[in-house]
Amino acid sequence: LKDGAAASISEDQGKTWQVIPVGRSRVYGFLNVANNLYAVKRFPSLIQWEDEMTVDEQDQYNPVYEYKSPGSFIPRKDITQETLFPQTELRDDKAIKIVHPLTVGEKAVYIGAYTHNDHQFIPIGVYIATSLEEGHVQVDKIPIPDKYRPWDLLFKDDYLYVLTGKKNGGDVKVGVLRSSVKDIANLSEVLEFTAQTFARSFEILGDDFYFGLGSEVDNSKQWKQEELKPETGQILRIRNAMTKK
Repeated sequence: LKDGAAASISEDQGKTWQVIPVGRSRVYGFLNVANNLYAVKRFPSLIQWEDEMTVDEQDQYNPVYEYKSPGSFIPRKDITQETLFPQTELRDDKAIKIVHPLTVGEKAVYIGAYTHNDHQFIPIGVYIATSLEEGHVQVDKIPIPDKYRPWDLLFKDDYLYVLTGKKNGGDVKVGVLRSSVKDIANLSEVLEFTAQTFARSFEILGDDFYFGLGSEVDNSKQWKQEELKPETGQILRIRNAMTKK
C-alpha cells in the first residue's frame, strides 16, 4: 500500500484477493506457529529508532502483527527482537529481520539476520518458535557449529536441512546439517566440501544436492569490484549425496 505494509489473502485459489493493511513499513515474512499466523517486519536498529523516527512514528511502528479472522492484523507489542532471537548478543547498530521462514509441523523455523542492504543479509542464527501465544511465548536458538553461518533452510521428507558456511583461509567450507522433525534442535552434519565462495542457497532433487554460490561485500555502500567472487552465480551439483547418509 502507499502508506505502509499490507498482506493479501485469497480463499479461491488466487481468483480474488483481500488486501489487509499491516501498519507502517514492509513485511519481510510470515511465521505460522501453532496454527496462528504472524506478519513480521524488521526490527530497526537503536540508531534508526532514536535518530530517524519521531515519537509518533515509534508509537505507530510494530515489528510483529498477529492475524485475527476475519481479515485483520493486530500488533503484538510484547514480541520484541529479544523474543524472536533469544540467546544471541544483538548489535545496537544493525536492523534485524527473519529470513527463509519454514513451517515444520506446528512450529516455525527461521534464520535471524542483520540487514546488509535492501536484499542481502548477514545471518546470526537459526531459531525455532514453538508458541507465540501471548503469555506463553517459547522461542529457542538451534545450535550450529561455531563460526558457521546459516544461509538457507529446507524442510524435506520429515527432515530439516540447514545450509552453512565457514571461512577457511581464502576458501569457504560449505556444510549441510540435518535433523528429524521429532528432534529439530539436534542437528548433525550430512555433507561438507570446500568452495571458492559460500553457498547462499541449496536444493535437493532426488539423491542430488544443488548449491547456488554467492558473494558478499564488507560495506554495502562502499564496496570494490574485486570483492565479488567470479564464481558467484555458479550452481554446483553433488551427485548421490543423499545415498551416502
